[in-house]
Formats: sequence, structure tokens, C-alpha cells
Amino acid sequence: MKKILKKKNKIETVIIINNVYAWQENIKHSGYEYIEKQSNVILKYLNYLDKNIFEIKKFYFTFFFDENSGNYSELITNDFMKFGDKISKDANYTFDIDLFNKNKSFYLKKIIDLCSEYQIECIYFHGPIYNTTCTDKNFEFFKRINDQLLDMNIIFDPSIICLNYNQIGDTIYHTSSNYKNNLTKIYYEKYLKLKKN
Repeated sequence: MKKILKKKNKIETVIIINNVYAWQENIKHSGYEYIEKQSNVILKYLNYLDKNIFEIKKFYFTFFFDENSGNYSELITNDFMKFGDKISKDANYTFDIDLFNKNKSFYLKKIIDLCSEYQIECIYFHGPIYNTTCTDKNFEFFKRINDQLLDMNIIFDPSIICLNYNQIGDTIYHTSSNYKNNLTKIYYEKYLKLKKN
């Protein structure tokens, strides 16, 4: 973001969409440090990625280096990178409030500071989740995220989009490729609503 801002000084808005699952993960400082030091463009945006996003690495490797692949339509569906198989209809997840990582906002704060420095509007949205996880028990965890966002100087929408089985993809927080345009429109409408307030 720093490098983009140095090249383009007319950015007015930065929108962050982050999945709620990420708030119970550890901070990945190594990826940030690697990007800062890496000069090779390809390595910079591929090699630092960890095992949790193996499919992204596989996609780009196949796209750029596998001469035998030929048919890139096998890698992309509806202008959307293919991931794994669709989750089962009964997939579920319970967020443990004790696993909430209050330090997870470390890099979010850095983005907010940059937005403030360059006088950019910074807006945060929660990513969507499968509606089987939209339970009262999990909303305690979601409220904890919102409470932390309230303590930061950032505009955010406290609501979470709950997707049904036809709309969900390969994880509880990935949309289906067929629903991505609808979801983009929903986020755009949310953005316009926040702009008015």
C-alpha cells in the first residue's frame, strides 16, 4: 500500500474486507517482512504465501509456468479463481471466544495510520460466512471484533452477510463463483450507505 500511495496520490478510498475467521489466527509477520525485503516481483507475491493458501500458489504456478496446461479455463470459473470442492451442506463452525486474538489488528492499524497520513477514507467490512455459523453463540465472537474496531479510527459496518448453501463456496467464508457478482453489489450498496452517514 505504501508503494501504491507513493505512485498514485489521488486515491480517495481504501476498502478492507476481512473474514471473521482471521481474528482467531496468529499474526503472520514473516509474510510482511518478506514482501518488504524481496526485490523479485514474482517471488515477492508468490513465495511468501503460507500453506493455508496452497491453491493460490498452485494457480499462479500453473498459469505462468506449466506449458502443458494450455487450457486456462480449467483454472478460472466465471472470472473467479477455482478453489477446492464445495463444502458439505451440514458444514458448521463454532468460534471460540477464548481464541480471539486482540493483536490481530496489528497490520490493520498500520493501514489505518497510512489512510490518516494520506487523508484517505478507510472503510472496513466483515467478509461473508455460511449461514450455519450465523448463530447466537458465534455472534459473541463477532461482537468482540466490532468492539475492537470501535476502538480504532476506522469506518466499519458491524453486520455480517450470511450466505445460504447455494451462495457458499469451498469454505465457510468463501462465496461461490456464481454468486460473486451479487455479493460485490451488496458490498457496494453497503459502501454507499456508509458514505451517506
